[in-house]
Amino acid sequence: MIEGERVFVAADAPNQCLFAFHKSDGSEAWKGQNDVTTQASPIAATIADVRQIVFFAKSGLVAVVPETGAVLWRYPFPLA
Repeated sequence: MIEGERVFVAADAPNQCLFAFHKSDGSEAWKGQNDVTTQASPIAATIADVRQIVFFAKSGLVAVVPETGAVLWRYPFPLA
């Protein structure tokens, strides 16, 4: 998913399953989290006036700051 100058990707790697890359050159902007991902694409949303990227992991929803990957919130919604 492309948002601004970054490309957001969910992949399954230990302690680094959420990624952002710079759109201009493909270099890594940030990586992190230890969630098992699903086949769902991340989405960009503005919630309570805060721009965020929301990923759907097997444990539920995970929202991060687009620029840093810092977790804003989690909502448990286990994928059975």
